[in-house]
Amino acid sequence: MTKLLIHPATKKQFDRLIATPPQSLLLVGSEGVGLGTIAHYLGEKMTNKNSVIKLLPDEKNSIKIDAIRSLRTQLRT
Repeated sequence: MTKLLIHPATKKQFDRLIATPPQSLLLVGSEGVGLGTIAHYLGEKMTNKNSVIKLLPDEKNSIKIDAIRSLRTQLRT
C-alpha cells in the first residue's frame, strides 16, 4: 500500500489500535474522507488484507437487518 499522510495525533491513535486491536471497529464519516483507505490500512496492520468487511448504508441511509445477519455469518466462518 502507498504511504498514508496522517496527522501525528491520528497516527498515535492508529498505533494504539494496531498494538491492541479491538474486536470490531466502526468508522464513520462523510463520503470521500478516506475511510475505506483507513480501514484497509488498519486491516493490513492488524491482521491481513482480507480482514476488512465493507458494510454500507442503503439509499435511506440505513443498514438492513439482513446485512447485519450476513455480516454475523461471515464473521463466524
